[in-house]
Amino acid sequence: QKKAHLCPANDGGYGMLCVPSHAPCPTIFEHVQWSTHLTAVSQLKALTDCGVEVSLGKLMFDIDEMEDVRGLAGRLCNVRNGVLDGDERKEGGVLERCTPGAMASSSLKDGDGNMCLYTWDALMKLGIILKQEGGNEDGQDRQFFILNDKAFASC
Repeated sequence: QKKAHLCPANDGGYGMLCVPSHAPCPTIFEHVQWSTHLTAVSQLKALTDCGVEVSLGKLMFDIDEMEDVRGLAGRLCNVRNGVLDGDERKEGGVLERCTPGAMASSSLKDGDGNMCLYTWDALMKLGIILKQEGGNEDGQDRQFFILNDKAFASC
């Protein structure tokens, strides 16, 4: 790998940074404006100032605040409930399956390949996502998933 690869986050930070072995560490992290809306831009500048070429990846939703967890859980509930449009399920998006192993070893095995099942499992076990039973328009019972707002009450 000759280039660094940076995936910016929706809050101005970044969700992933891969650096080549020739990158001068820790210099590439000096003068980065941490925890601001300019973190990704200042990291990009630090890398290029050190002569490291950078390719930019897709925008990510990072998880570093409780509101970010709420947003992720809501998006995953929408995926499981089948209410997302195609753009939110595209390959490489934030809802993409994390690894093939997650499908095989997670306690949730329903074959939905659009999310990391380790994450889904953790959100369910923490009570952030709740499973509900109910009928659909045809009178058939079905499961659906909701965000548990009470899980965030003490945060």
